[in-house]
Amino acid sequence: MTLLPLKLSQIFGQKRMPGEKAKDSKPPDPITRFRVEVCGSVIDQITSSLKERFTVNRAIILDASCLDPRRFKELRLMTVEFHWAVSTK
Repeated sequence: MTLLPLKLSQIFGQKRMPGEKAKDSKPPDPITRFRVEVCGSVIDQITSSLKERFTVNRAIILDASCLDPRRFKELRLMTVEFHWAVSTK
């Protein structure tokens, strides 16, 4: 089995808007370009999947955040203020 060399293609520069400092360009090496494109698409799919999964259960996640020990002091103050507001009515 022989490996065929990958074809190097010419990369054309993209026009930039005035004041734009970032330069988006594809890597000239075909293998590096493949890795960048595959990793980018996989990361996009993972991100969208996580957003879909957790936006549905947002209320449950917010309620579960009350179980975090770092928030106990904040929750205790909220409870005291609530009881004070109810008792003064």
